[in-house]
Amino acid sequence: VNNVKGQNKPCSLGNDCCRLKKDDDEELFTKSKFLPYSPTQEPIFPPELVLEHDRYAKSFLIFRGENVTWVRPQTLE
Repeated sequence: VNNVKGQNKPCSLGNDCCRLKKDDDEELFTKSKFLPYSPTQEPIFPPELVLEHDRYAKSFLIFRGENVTWVRPQTLE
């Protein structure tokens, strides 16, 4: 299971490492508070996540991570 790069090294947190925690940790949310999905209703996209299309659609974007670089050109021409 620990074959992902960096997973075979000891954690610097020691006994507080998240890999040593038990399954009885508290959850981030309460499942009972969620309403069941109804196929009769359209899910609403959160307006807070809507980007300014005109501002970002015309710009070249590049995302760099430790092991990956993603590039979105302005056009495919």
